[in-house]
Amino acid sequence: MARLWLVTLLDFIHSVLEQHLHKETFMTKSHAIKLSGWAFMLASFGFIGILNDSASLIALVISSILLLVGMLGLRAGYADRVGGFGRNMLVLGVLGMVLAFVSGGVLYRLQPEIQIGNARIETWYLLYAGPAIGFLGLALYGLAALRRKPMAGLNWLPLATGVWYPATYSFFFYYFVSHNGVWQYVEQIFWVFNMMVIMQFATLCLFGFILNADTREEMATA
Repeated sequence: MARLWLVTLLDFIHSVLEQHLHKETFMTKSHAIKLSGWAFMLASFGFIGILNDSASLIALVISSILLLVGMLGLRAGYADRVGGFGRNMLVLGVLGMVLAFVSGGVLYRLQPEIQIGNARIETWYLLYAGPAIGFLGLALYGLAALRRKPMAGLNWLPLATGVWYPATYSFFFYYFVSHNGVWQYVEQIFWVFNMMVIMQFATLCLFGFILNADTREEMATA
């Protein structure tokens, strides 16, 4: 009988420790997803500031920091569900965004203008490439999410959130270079930029809200 009680006690202690560790892991992932959701929602409001010429660069930097936090939280929360490709795309997006900002800032201090073809471009425009790389990483993560379905629903949303900024940045960069660095007739196409800001605001808000809802649903069923 004593041996039976000892074995039962050891098994009970093992079960308690295992459940506690499982709970801690679950709570850590849930908190990471929740943090990611709030970071994306706050980043969406920063994009509205891009429309203000005097504060556009500051708004872009703040939004990029929040985007970086959101992507890292997304990776931590869904790492075991989205697969290696999705995890790696988020890491590449984060590293690429940081590298673009650092190299763009250093290059701007050393050389305010650079020559690309026949176009002379002010170097600070390259800083806007940072979020483009970050969002591209999010869009590629979204491709993995479509297949793996890590969230409870709307797994197409990461892809829909990530495509707007990179596509618009590529469009304007090509336009600027092809017009030899002159913003000719830019007023006629500026609606593309305004549409990007609106869509980026809407999709980031929705994505952040869905991540928070996904966290609450998981905690309710746990």
